[in-house]
Amino acid sequence: MDQSTSPPALLHDRYQLQTVLQQRDHTTTWEALDHHDQQSVIVKILNMDQLQDWQAYELFEREALALKALNHKGIPRLIDFFQAGQQAVVVQQRITGETLRTRIDKRWKLTEAQARVLARQALEILNTVHTAEPPLVHRDLKPENMMLDDNDQLYIIDFGAVRQSTTSQHTVAGSFAYMAPEQLGGNAIPASDLYGLGMTLIELLSGSSLEQLPREGLYVKFHEALNVSEGFKRWLDHMIAPYAVQRFASAQAALEGLAKPEYLAAMEHRSTLSPGHGKQALGPALWFQEKPEVLTLEIHNETFNMELFVRATVWTLFFIGTFGLAFYYLSGWLSDALRLIPELRDLASLRDVIGWLLSETACVLAYLWIHKRYVGVTYAKHQSLSLDNEALRLEFTQNRGLRKAKKTVRTYTRKNLREIRFCSHHIEIVLHRPQQGFRTHVITPQTLFTPAMRETLVEVIQKRGVSARV
Repeated sequence: MDQSTSPPALLHDRYQLQTVLQQRDHTTTWEALDHHDQQSVIVKILNMDQLQDWQAYELFEREALALKALNHKGIPRLIDFFQAGQQAVVVQQRITGETLRTRIDKRWKLTEAQARVLARQALEILNTVHTAEPPLVHRDLKPENMMLDDNDQLYIIDFGAVRQSTTSQHTVAGSFAYMAPEQLGGNAIPASDLYGLGMTLIELLSGSSLEQLPREGLYVKFHEALNVSEGFKRWLDHMIAPYAVQRFASAQAALEGLAKPEYLAAMEHRSTLSPGHGKQALGPALWFQEKPEVLTLEIHNETFNMELFVRATVWTLFFIGTFGLAFYYLSGWLSDALRLIPELRDLASLRDVIGWLLSETACVLAYLWIHKRYVGVTYAKHQSLSLDNEALRLEFTQNRGLRKAKKTVRTYTRKNLREIRFCSHHIEIVLHRPQQGFRTHVITPQTLFTPAMRETLVEVIQKRGVSARV
């Protein structure tokens, strides 16, 4: 029976249904009276006998479990969750107030001071959501799901799209205008919620719908539409950056940035290219070019990297101290052993010489290994990775010290390619060949992959249908 036309009923011998607030597909939301404490509550009823897809029930149950796990004054409290016949019922705290969408419809326009207060409240709530056990992602942050009560206390509501941030399931959920680009591929992360919040604030500050704002690729050009400080615009840039690696790493980091937005680095805007365009800079040393038949990534490394130089120096001193001391004592044991052999007793007096030779040999070998592993990286020049329907090709050019530049090309068959892993100093390519099983090829192209660069490489390659991870 249609819940919107049925007479008020007493559910669970406790909840008196009163007014229908919303009707969606198989779900009806009621205002009800809780007879236990005579308080007004919100009751959501899912009619399971009309379901064509049980995913709707999974989402309904997920919202109840999320509300149960979260404890924050800005999140409606779960009161009850039960099944009554062919109905699943969620009962939660009723918030008296208006959604931000209602206020937008009333031509409400935020000032910068109000936006900062609203952003701070929202980020504190999101920090609770993202750091819950297990961590959660709301996935549908927009004006309709944010509510202000009579005291302007913010609430985030409707956790129907919530999911664990650690799950491997890639399902698309959210509202397009407020959805981060990575969500289009089903890959929702905490930074995706920051994007939704940033877009909501831009709409409230501009007084215009998001569809009216100009775009450049995936980037929304909002600066001219907002009458706020340059620092706050820069903070919003970090909230709605198209690539997740450019956004704040967490809600807590966004809160810290909000405290002093004028100290944030200027955002380098970058967007996905349409086929046939030229190169696009994705970072200081990373270039990207996409055509229908091939994806090409080029990495230009700095000629000198202080981080690697310091690391190489520390490792060198460690090896000199450790191996030098170890071989010096080893020479002492060797000297004692030589004294037991009459013909070799004269050599026993050469303990210091033997210890010095052994320790220096060890140090030289250790230094050569360190130079190859770390120091040589500082002289890297260029590398490129191209991926098409046939193969993955890795090409790199390097110049170590006084040696001439050397160009190397590695080719891997696409059909055997299973995964690409980007590490700080090398790439691991996992292949699977018939009769040979899985094999991992480690390629050291002599360039330093920063965390942001690795995340970008993973994101771009995944769009080509290849599994990639950090």
